[in-house]
Amino acid sequence: TDETEEEYIKNEFGVNTKIFIAGNFAKRIDAQAPVQKNTSALIMGTIALISPMKNHLLVLGALMECKAFVTYNIYGPVKDEMYWQKCSEIIAKLPNNITVQYHGEIPPQSITEVLAAQHIFIMPSKSENFGHAIAEALAAARPVIISHHTPWNNLKTNKAGINSDLTVQSISNAIDFFAQLDNEEYRIYVSGAKEYSVNNNDISKTREEYQKMFFEEEANGK
Repeated sequence: TDETEEEYIKNEFGVNTKIFIAGNFAKRIDAQAPVQKNTSALIMGTIALISPMKNHLLVLGALMECKAFVTYNIYGPVKDEMYWQKCSEIIAKLPNNITVQYHGEIPPQSITEVLAAQHIFIMPSKSENFGHAIAEALAAARPVIISHHTPWNNLKTNKAGINSDLTVQSISNAIDFFAQLDNEEYRIYVSGAKEYSVNNNDISKTREEYQKMFFEEEANGK
């Protein structure tokens, strides 16, 4: 789906390997009305498999440092039981200003409703070649806190979220930034997230990439 994966494939199969790059189609989600936002309070959520790649443990460690009142909603199946045990141990030690709720796996048709109930979406993954959950959050007009290791960059410049370093302090600072926004300031980021989603999901370009891949191979009798 991207140049990085192209390089991985060529490293395995040789530089002359014929490769087509065709991006992912993001799920169509309508922008959701923003949740009322009070200063020093934040509702945030993650929708993802619970595994080291998604970095739930890093988020929980960052919450140990936060002074605002934060509710963190976790959605998704546990893929790594030992990792979730480590997360549970941190959850038990969090200060009183932090509330963590684990909701388990949700059906795809509930994703929009879940996103609508959050102020922001947070998922500082170690790596994403696309990040469907991130794309869905932005489409729903929810600012995101993610890493630099996804296609969704320059978020702060576009007032659509924050690309954070994968450190406790950086994630904590990002959470505190959104927690301190008042309702008017927050709505700027809601609008920015939706605009960023529209500007960075070029369906026509993606369609052309797939047509090139399929029709060129068809023309060659493959």
